[in-house]
Amino acid sequence: MPDPRRPWILDFDGTITTKDTISTLTRFAISRDESERDERQKAWEIIVKAYAADLNRHEKKYVPAKEERETLQEEIDYYRDLQRIEEKSFERISKSAIFRGIEKDQWMEWGQKAVQGGIVKGRKGIHEFVKGMTDDNSPQCLYWGVVSVNFSKYFIGGVLTALGLRKMCALANIAHSNGRLTGSIDLNGEQEPLIVTSEHKLTAMRKFLEYSRKHERMALPAPMPVYIGDSGPDIECLMEDGIIGIVMSEKEDGNLMQTLKRVNIHPKPIKEFRETDEKMVYWARDFTEIAASPLVTETRAEACFAREVDVQIAP
Repeated sequence: MPDPRRPWILDFDGTITTKDTISTLTRFAISRDESERDERQKAWEIIVKAYAADLNRHEKKYVPAKEERETLQEEIDYYRDLQRIEEKSFERISKSAIFRGIEKDQWMEWGQKAVQGGIVKGRKGIHEFVKGMTDDNSPQCLYWGVVSVNFSKYFIGGVLTALGLRKMCALANIAHSNGRLTGSIDLNGEQEPLIVTSEHKLTAMRKFLEYSRKHERMALPAPMPVYIGDSGPDIECLMEDGIIGIVMSEKEDGNLMQTLKRVNIHPKPIKEFRETDEKMVYWARDFTEIAASPLVTETRAEACFAREVDVQIAP
């Protein structure tokens, strides 16, 4: 078994799942009460239309334009500049009645039912991959984290539970029963701001890794962390120094792959993984490819060696 102490941080929508789940959880919120369904549907349509208009205006005015952005920093600046647009959309949702009255347990239940009913599907190999990489004795939330801009941390929790991914700790936004969206409570019990941009995801990932390292009890140095994501908001986490970045993309010319190549970053197939001090980014179609890659297979001997070493336990 590979070293179970390697931290893995994953995006949720389009990475763990095959598709975005926002429409799924919104449909649940709209349809749960027939007497208010039409009103909620109209509210959601207004929110979507306003967001699209804001985004369209931003695209037309933003400089440099998409085709002219040639460096990683220019692309990062673009995603960070979306913060106000995303926050305005979250404010509209909070002021609407769409999520009002939904309790934590209901979000969890709907997430589980969405998987059981085939509405939400896990990426190929995700259950087997995590099961094969997880030490049953390792503490929950220490080596497996999910960082997402999704509206509901508890919906994510329900999906993860149904997929058999109980060791994962979700860092995402919370849709409260009063209808308001806020950031999550972090692993140290502190209130966090909304996660809406690539910068916020990077901050959440860093805090997860800080927590993991703080509570790591093995004297041996932990392996380099891995981040897996599929879209623009993942770009900062993927490109962070000291992180093995893996783009989840069914095609070699997927949207994020095209973006990275435009800024002169060329992810290699995960089957070509090699240990190096140089910053490298890889890509995989699914979790079966990651499981079969040298990232996993070549660390098996290291893990066996680590277990045989007389390790000192920190007080």
